[in-house]
Amino acid sequence: MIELPLTQEMIDRARKRDEELKPLNNSIKEQMGRFDGFLAEEALASYTKSKLVSSESSDRFHFDLIIKDIKVEVKAQRQNNGKKPLKTYESTVSSFSEGQKPDKYAFISIIYKHISSKEPSSIYLKGFLDYQEFQEIHRFIPKGTKSGNNNYISRADQWNVCNKELKMFDNSPFTSS
Repeated sequence: MIELPLTQEMIDRARKRDEELKPLNNSIKEQMGRFDGFLAEEALASYTKSKLVSSESSDRFHFDLIIKDIKVEVKAQRQNNGKKPLKTYESTVSSFSEGQKPDKYAFISIIYKHISSKEPSSIYLKGFLDYQEFQEIHRFIPKGTKSGNNNYISRADQWNVCNKELKMFDNSPFTSS
């Protein structure tokens, strides 16, 4: 896993995008997760020096970034424990994303010191998976059931993979923890 740089400018841009976007249908966290998603996109775009296309218009659905001509959909998860995500944790694609067909998924954790924190303390890139590989290895988690080993109860049908299954952008396994 890689800790991504986190700047006030990224936070400000993510907040502005969140404020400007109309409410989404089928929001798992009633719009509360949008800021985290926008922040994850901002941080990954900056880190990879890639083109952030999701901020160009509201009709972008299938992917958020273009990295080396590869369409990447960013999936963010909030952690309220102040700690780096573990390889044994899971990464998720919600059923609301079923129609998306990116080339790759990027999985990111936004870390907050505790549940009432308003400002994130860090961001981690957990890894990538090619869309097709995700389809082959994911596990279905029905709404209302425990997801993984962190006692999270799913708020919607979702598909999970273990963080240790994620890879670097070039599809080589992550070797750092």
